[in-house]
Amino acid sequence: MRRRTLLAVCATGLAGLAGCSSGPGGTGDGTDDNLPGTSPSPTGPPDTEGKSDGSPSVSLLKLQPALVTLASADQLGVSSDDRQYLFLEVSDTDGEAPPKEGLKYRFDGATYGPETQTYRTYYGRQNDEWEYTAESGGWLLYRLPARGDATGTGLTWPGGEWQPPRSVRDRLATPAPDLTMTAEVPKTVRHYTHPTITFTVTNEGDVDTRFVAAVNRRGWDIVRAPVGGVSPVVRAGETRTVKIRDPTSIDYPGDENVEDGDPDLTYLVRWTGERIRREVRIVSGP
Repeated sequence: MRRRTLLAVCATGLAGLAGCSSGPGGTGDGTDDNLPGTSPSPTGPPDTEGKSDGSPSVSLLKLQPALVTLASADQLGVSSDDRQYLFLEVSDTDGEAPPKEGLKYRFDGATYGPETQTYRTYYGRQNDEWEYTAESGGWLLYRLPARGDATGTGLTWPGGEWQPPRSVRDRLATPAPDLTMTAEVPKTVRHYTHPTITFTVTNEGDVDTRFVAAVNRRGWDIVRAPVGGVSPVVRAGETRTVKIRDPTSIDYPGDENVEDGDPDLTYLVRWTGERIRREVRIVSGP
């Protein structure tokens, strides 16, 4: 089958990112599940409560066992290096928050500073305007051990501290539970449509966690491009279905290529070190 080669993949890839990002404006772990481009299901009440004895306002955005990254200009990856990733939002009602370097996270007898090279973080790449500054506050990312003693864990700064709710402390202290996942993509799609990838995820453990995955697309008029990332909360012992829609429509591949029996597109799913391929054919009818 003849294929056109698209050389300017960078612009197309980055444009595709814009359709499936989540903003960091949520106030609790779970409120950011309603990602544009996805179809969430109910997850129960978010973990919104924490304790603070200083002036900054601290909100929990995400706690997850893996991280969606911008692996290159035209594809997403997933980092799962036996760590857990904590996203917090810090703001100050008095007009100035603590310096970034003064915001340390205490966990398992050690303290951790916020990540500085967040430009390759998919969350950060989509929300550069929200990254933390002392003038406006913003979101911070902490890369923590995958498990440890969560007694007294919390965010500290000169003159104050914040502690997450009990449910989050339990998740910090416990290894991420095992998940099982299936990814479904239509085997055939019509041109000028937006295929949907459906994930069905089951949490086999006793604590809540997040399912973290990235989807890339390859084939036909796009050499390679990101589709988007997902990180929904999956409650202990429950099964959750999440959908992500390809933001880039399927172009018409030409009469000589439609319904010739050969696959036209490939969707590549990455999650916690695993990769799944799903091939798709373009057809002219329904």
